[in-house]
Formats: sequence, C-alpha cells, structure tokens
Amino acid sequence: MAGPAGPQGLTGPTGAQCLTGLTGPAGPPGANGVSGPSITVNGLSVPANGVAVATVECPTGYTLVGGGYTSDGPNTYGGIGEKGHPNSTNTGWEVTSPLDNTAGAAIHAWAICLPVG
Repeated sequence: MAGPAGPQGLTGPTGAQCLTGLTGPAGPPGANGVSGPSITVNGLSVPANGVAVATVECPTGYTLVGGGYTSDGPNTYGGIGEKGHPNSTNTGWEVTSPLDNTAGAAIHAWAICLPVG
C-alpha cells in the first residue's frame, strides 16, 4: 500500500533555447499582373487653310476607351474638340483640323487604351 502524496516540489530551472529551424523553400511565382493603360500619340502638320486628319491606333492587345487631341503652332484650333472621335473600327482616335488654320500649326491625336482580358 502507498502512502499519502507529498507537497509540491520547487519549480525547476528554465531549459536551454533551441536552435532556429532551417528556412523553407521559396514559394511558386505569382501570376503576372495586369498591364497598365497605354496612351498613344500621333502628330500631324496642317497646311495653311487646309484640312488634316490625325489618327492614332491602340497597340495590339489593347482596346480603345477614350481619346483627345492637343495642338501647337500659331492656331489653337478653336472648336476642334467636337471633331475628335473613335475611328471607324473603334481601334483608335481621329481628329480633323478646321479649315481656318495657319501655316506651321500641328494637331496631335491621342488614344487611351486598356489591355484586353
């Protein structure tokens, strides 16, 4: 037959620190990120009192989401904004100059395009 349990003993000393484990292998590469937008520009000189059409296409794999124009030279092309629009295939932007421009002027059509998919 066993006797009664004795009193609890004293707390023992802290154990030794273990070594750090090995670094695990690298994980698999992540998926490719989405490409950013493309802004494509095409400039064209306009003859005095003539008409010019500046067009610009989106790069392959991109779709048109908007566009616009800038101008430089002796004429600011007032009212040309109404003449900017998507081209006939909706793959780029087109801007037509007015008839009252001055020699040395230029228009620059630009297209805002986003990647497809």
